[in-house]
Amino acid sequence: MAKYIFLIFYFKLSFAWSFYEVLNKVENINSFYIIDMRGRSGNETEFFENSVHFEWQQLSQLGLPSRGYLKKNLDALAQDLSELGIHPDKSLIIIGRGLRGRGEEGRVAYTLTKLGFDKVFISTGSYLKNKGFKIKAKAPPHILKSALFKAKVKTDLEISREEMKLLLKDNKRRVSCLDVRPENNAEQLFNLKYFCRKINWKSFFNKSLNIDPLIAASLTENGFAKTDKIIVLSEAGLSSPGVTLALRQLGFKNAVVFEGGYSDLRALMLDTNIFSTNH
Repeated sequence: MAKYIFLIFYFKLSFAWSFYEVLNKVENINSFYIIDMRGRSGNETEFFENSVHFEWQQLSQLGLPSRGYLKKNLDALAQDLSELGIHPDKSLIIIGRGLRGRGEEGRVAYTLTKLGFDKVFISTGSYLKNKGFKIKAKAPPHILKSALFKAKVKTDLEISREEMKLLLKDNKRRVSCLDVRPENNAEQLFNLKYFCRKINWKSFFNKSLNIDPLIAASLTENGFAKTDKIIVLSEAGLSSPGVTLALRQLGFKNAVVFEGGYSDLRALMLDTNIFSTNH
């Protein structure tokens, strides 16, 4: 019987998942297309050349309980990405607010990977500047539309809503929980049903969004084996997808994400009457 492990992330990212190792070897920086998710205020007003401004919500359904799920009309979504110059043939670098954000970079990286993109990297604006990526000051870049493509969704990165519902109904299935949300955001009802460990999500990264090399050992020390089926959850599916990719890079090849996050899990727990004394 497979062992299921829940990683619960409230807001948010390992062979180590350090895309900087790849970028360090890049000689032609112009070969990358940058997806810039930073805000346009304070000292974050510069635009990198060969870049486009982007919001993670452009890929997702809005409103509860489905706000963590991919948009349903894939053809329209592919067209929207093409209009922004985003195409599976390109090497993409996603930059955002790093540890000051909520894991948006990982969310977009996961979603593009799910749509068939295989050259997706995560970085920070300061790192790119240090590597010589050119800046176009205070003027939006000219967007060159890319060719239209057909999205091919990979389902092996996720656990579906129906699979999750069946799992919650299975009284014999042992589920472990690693809760890395803020300490003041405990989900007490769920923790009563399942044994939970807590590790703050920030323990996974340094300030440059490099994966902390010690996190793999920490996961092992906490009882997580690389053969385990790991189900990753965040509050609304924002930070958990990036963590799923990170776990896979670390060698946890069975890691999957529940895209609906805790917002949808609560609904499923009520629907399955998981807290009933007779369940």
